[in-house]
Amino acid sequence: YTVSRALRYVFFVALFLVFLLAIFILLLQRMVRTRTAQLTATQAHLQATLDALPDILFEFDAQGRYLDYHAPRNHLLAVPPEKFLGKPVADVLPQGVAQLVLDAIQEAGANGFSSVKEYALNLPRGETWFALSMAQKTIARKAPHYIALARDITAQKISEQKRLRM
Repeated sequence: YTVSRALRYVFFVALFLVFLLAIFILLLQRMVRTRTAQLTATQAHLQATLDALPDILFEFDAQGRYLDYHAPRNHLLAVPPEKFLGKPVADVLPQGVAQLVLDAIQEAGANGFSSVKEYALNLPRGETWFALSMAQKTIARKAPHYIALARDITAQKISEQKRLRM
């Protein structure tokens, strides 16, 4: 009779523990679903913000290697993405422009951001002017990356040149 009672007690304790574990798993699943929905909403918001920018965005490592990009209009790229991703900027852009990008990376590494730098590229549509700004992207326990924003300022440059000719 005592063994039977002890077995019943163990059975009910085990059943109670399984019940608690099931509740814990259900709560954990609910938390994961909620957090996933929040992350999805945040990602959609950030993507919409990025898509609204007319600028070209590049991600570089400290050595000036192209890691990623976002361009709403590919006609502003000096070369197609498959020809620059994973390559150093010095292998892709003219020497003066490549050095300007590397200087901006160094400045962003020292200050967290760089001052705006202007440069021109000869693209199929003609000479195109850009304003480059750079910021350091800190990644936990990894070497920093750098986010560059290149804004097409050709129209401003043309207006400036017309004004100077008057």
